[in-house]
Amino acid sequence: MKYNISRPPLFAFMCAVLFVFSFAFPQAVCAKDPYARPAGINPTTMTLQDVLAKARKADGSDTPYRTRAVQGTVNAWGLKGSLRALEVGDDYRSTLDLGAISWSNGRVSGQSWRQNPNGLVTLLHDAAGEEDIDFEALTRYASRPSSQPQLLGETTGAGAAYVIEARLASGSPMWAFYDKKSLLLTRIEIPFVEERDTYTFSDFHKAGPYTDPSRLVISTGLARNDEEYTLSTRYNVSASAADVAMPLSNDTLVQFPAGVNVVSLPLKIANKEGHSQFIADQSYHSIGQPGDMTQTGYVAHFAADPHLITRATIEGHDYDFMLDSGAPGIYVSSEAVAKLGLKSFGPEEQTMTGSWVRSFALIPKMQIGAITLSNTIAWVLPDWHYRPSTDIDAIGLIGYDFIANATLSIDFAKVTLTATNPALFVPPADAVEVPVILDDGVPNVSMQIGQSTANRIVVDTGSATSIILPRFADAHPNDVADQGKGREITNTRLADVDWVSGSYIQYYNSLGGGLTQLRATELKSLSLSGINLENWVMLELVAPTGAAEQIGKDEDGLVGYDFLKYFTVHLDYQHNQIFLEPNALAKGTINH
Repeated sequence: MKYNISRPPLFAFMCAVLFVFSFAFPQAVCAKDPYARPAGINPTTMTLQDVLAKARKADGSDTPYRTRAVQGTVNAWGLKGSLRALEVGDDYRSTLDLGAISWSNGRVSGQSWRQNPNGLVTLLHDAAGEEDIDFEALTRYASRPSSQPQLLGETTGAGAAYVIEARLASGSPMWAFYDKKSLLLTRIEIPFVEERDTYTFSDFHKAGPYTDPSRLVISTGLARNDEEYTLSTRYNVSASAADVAMPLSNDTLVQFPAGVNVVSLPLKIANKEGHSQFIADQSYHSIGQPGDMTQTGYVAHFAADPHLITRATIEGHDYDFMLDSGAPGIYVSSEAVAKLGLKSFGPEEQTMTGSWVRSFALIPKMQIGAITLSNTIAWVLPDWHYRPSTDIDAIGLIGYDFIANATLSIDFAKVTLTATNPALFVPPADAVEVPVILDDGVPNVSMQIGQSTANRIVVDTGSATSIILPRFADAHPNDVADQGKGREITNTRLADVDWVSGSYIQYYNSLGGGLTQLRATELKSLSLSGINLENWVMLELVAPTGAAEQIGKDEDGLVGYDFLKYFTVHLDYQHNQIFLEPNALAKGTINH
């Protein structure tokens, strides 16, 4: 079954949250390890092959079908709606519609796609990204040899089940529970950094050789965010390829003035010459030793870093927003949502003060320069703000949903921002073309680091620095080895700070609630579409156990302001490309 999984992508705005503004307090750390195997599993005499063969027989998945249609009602987060999913051969289309918000996803001729709440369609190129939305990919995952399945054993008592562990494409584990009597799949558990999500199937109904659940409950451990589905499944119904066709992307969200195709937009760079600081903060404590919460810790303070700031008008008032290509949508702070009285909906999140806020908000009208956005669904950022100076007070992020409909040209040297109708954009003759994929609503490029290729590097205008993430660093340690200058830079930035582990800066991150480490590393070489750099310094992130698999789980790293400032950057999402036009600062530094 291809169900829409409504969980937001965790990488969504990792850079804005993790590396810029907020850090979780120690008490946010989970009491239980979400990545620990389920408890109560005992040895079994069954084999993996036996369990999987009997499970396929039990649910009928060993019997081919031409089409399959799923319809159902949904009750989630105080909203009620419908689920419709249709498979025709290898193609499918699924839509979850809750009235105030909806998602769709599907696959046509082998090409997977996703449509977000603002109606923008993105083509997918990554198996891990497809798992996020393709529920069948999860329910059938344990039977795939590539998932490295292993039978852990069986549980006893009520709901006794055989338990199979498999690995998702992201590297994260999942656990599938097959009822000992019926051999039907009754539960899936998937760990995330601070929670474990559970998918519970029940009320099975049989139609010919096929047996499917009539009820599905998705839970994150917080009852107020449970999702309940009542389902009906039919096989070999009349359907055609047109019924599973990919929809057109919404091209009405962003509107240029009538007869105008090029617009200058407001832009300034906060802390243009700034850099990170690492400061002592008595409210944070070290967990350098297990159970030791007594030592003073040190917090990475990034408010002094440079960031791009644009301005938007909402309800007749002007507000600062960070221009962030690393954000897969438009985001607004929970404080601003309350102040503006915006309608909000979706799953709830708790703020540091203990109040609860919804995850999405509707902005009826937003004006960025002369460009208008109407009825925009924005993500809500709890406790978020960016106030680096008295003249900047940013309330959110402008990302994918805007950039995808207006080719942006960012001149870092002259500090100008221009939006062009994508159909009429012509790249400068001396600009370097860089192909991108936009699976997660962020531009990913391929970059050569040392002797290895990093295929998923995010071009992130919202990050002050360029960062190597655990996925690449762990797989290619020799390519990210410090050539000497990295340790010097790390120690210089720490100056009066003596709480250092080797050459690492340690601080709490807001995603994992665990200890995160950063270190500067001088790379021997890197290359991006013919732009060659030697002895270039980046930061390497070392995440806590489990968090490494979720923080940028299918990303290798990102390039931020410290690299992009050498160019005028043209973001041409509609043609899956960006252009880097070297500026005067690049002379003598960048070879291309």
